[in-house]
Amino acid sequence: MTRKNNKKKGNLKQKTFFSFFRKNQDKDKRSLAEKLNLSEEIAHFIYALILFFLAVFFIGASFNFSGKIGNWIFSTFSGFLGIGYYLIPVLFLVLSFSFFRDLDMRFTKIKFLASIIFVLSGLGLIELFTFDGG
Repeated sequence: MTRKNNKKKGNLKQKTFFSFFRKNQDKDKRSLAEKLNLSEEIAHFIYALILFFLAVFFIGASFNFSGKIGNWIFSTFSGFLGIGYYLIPVLFLVLSFSFFRDLDMRFTKIKFLASIIFVLSGLGLIELFTFDGG
């Protein structure tokens, strides 16, 4: 009898613990554009501009035009990725142009995963075709 009561208590704690996170996720499913009372077109334009300026910033960092933060970003990412550092601005440019082109685009988990696969496969190709590696 006490065993059943312990199981019920454990299940209740577990349900309330996970339901807390579920409630917070379900509470506000509105997009950032809806929260700020912006139209979807303006929100996509802002996202595209942010991605475009990030690409320009990363390219400028590689040519020492982005200041101390740009130098730190370039040295950190080029230390991790080598020549593959230049895939990051390319990725930002591709995402920026896709936001400019498609008004119905959302940045979903699949697109995030595809971005990671793009960088990893690019690093693999760089490793195959260069003698020093990426």
